[in-house]
Amino acid sequence: MRAIWADQGAAVEEVRRDYGEDLLVQTRLNGRMDSSRIWVQVKGSASVRLNSSGPLSVPVSSSLLLRWERTVDLVVVVLWDVVNRVGWYATPQEKFSQRDLLANLNGDMKLEISRDKPFDLAAAEHLAWEARIKLANIELQCALQSWQDSEGLNHGDAEYFKEKANATLQNFLFDIGIRSSSGTIAESFMSELKAEAHRMPDGDVRRDVQAFAQELTLLAVMRTIHENSAGNGVPTTLLACSVESIYDGVFQGLSDD
Repeated sequence: MRAIWADQGAAVEEVRRDYGEDLLVQTRLNGRMDSSRIWVQVKGSASVRLNSSGPLSVPVSSSLLLRWERTVDLVVVVLWDVVNRVGWYATPQEKFSQRDLLANLNGDMKLEISRDKPFDLAAAEHLAWEARIKLANIELQCALQSWQDSEGLNHGDAEYFKEKANATLQNFLFDIGIRSSSGTIAESFMSELKAEAHRMPDGDVRRDVQAFAQELTLLAVMRTIHENSAGNGVPTTLLACSVESIYDGVFQGLSDD
């Protein structure tokens, strides 16, 4: 299983002490190590029925699940068939209510793992992007909230958090291929924007040009993120800020006159 992460380009470190996680995975993109990290718990089994269509499940302690709920790092549980050397995975965070976990703190919870989620190279790439997107969204939310809280109270702090929010956003847009390394809109994204316009229904006449441009930007950003992040979606805050930034960069000064 470690070989799959290595093929993805990640650095994998075995966790020596048994705190619940078996591997620490540090992914990289374009030669740069990611700020995000992935913790992996491996559940080895020699009795997985490959010809069965039923769901898979593994027991996980409630106390461990509760700890995972409180970390910004992505956590992955892999059920690994040690005989056939294949596996399936699940991401347990946000799968259980914290109230239920606290009520059963000394017990186990059953984590269901879909057979439709095999752990392979494509899954490792998807998870690497899921971790990047998750961390970027959390960092952006925190910076925006701190910026808002410090407005009118401390100019220096407000400027710091404003710059941090912008840097987080621009770094994500570069990683996902929407902005170039020079900070301009990437040519590939401009091509996608034009393609999205051509996909609009014929005769779709709109009086509000700005609303049309905003919808066009939204669709192009969503499609680009999905295609460039191994099929991931994007959280609301990160999506809204991305669309606003790109709309301003492409359609600045646009009016419906």
